[in-house]
Amino acid sequence: MVGAVETLIIISDRKYAEQKLIDSQQKYRELSTIDDLTKLYNARHFFSQVDAEIDRCNRYKQSLSICMFDLDNFKSLNDTYGHQFGNTVLESFAKIIQSNIRHVDMAFRYGGEEFVVLFPFVIAQHALNAVEKIRAQLEKTTFTTENGDVVNVTASAGIATYLAKEEKNSFVKRADDAMYLSKQNGKNKITIAE
Repeated sequence: MVGAVETLIIISDRKYAEQKLIDSQQKYRELSTIDDLTKLYNARHFFSQVDAEIDRCNRYKQSLSICMFDLDNFKSLNDTYGHQFGNTVLESFAKIIQSNIRHVDMAFRYGGEEFVVLFPFVIAQHALNAVEKIRAQLEKTTFTTENGDVVNVTASAGIATYLAKEEKNSFVKRADDAMYLSKQNGKNKITIAE
């Protein structure tokens, strides 16, 4: 009887330790792929995911679109109202993105005020629907500063659809170039790459 109880305690302790290890590994994985501020995936995770999605596209001949977002005039917003206010805008924009994409789509904070969304299984013209909802919702959102100023923020976007056997850097650059065209053409716009 005593031996059975001791064995049960040892097994219970071992199971508890194993579960703690699994939990800590999961937490580490999350920390290495999630952006602290926005709770979206980070740029490191983007590069591994875009590789996997491109492989799937080439293997199964399915569509993939990418959207690059950049918040307009963000540096001047930070300089005028401070980084805390800028962080509030970034967090809110991340939530707007998340609320307007499908569960199979993936959103990333690419860096600073740049965001990326991968849209598996769709071409740019179909991704445009979600991107327009995101752009319009941000445009309508008002932010209030500490001293009571009401500020509106906009974003420029570029969308590209993956071309068969295209290099990853070319794919991302086409979306990035389209986003910069949106900025050059007056900001708060969406451009679909050639």
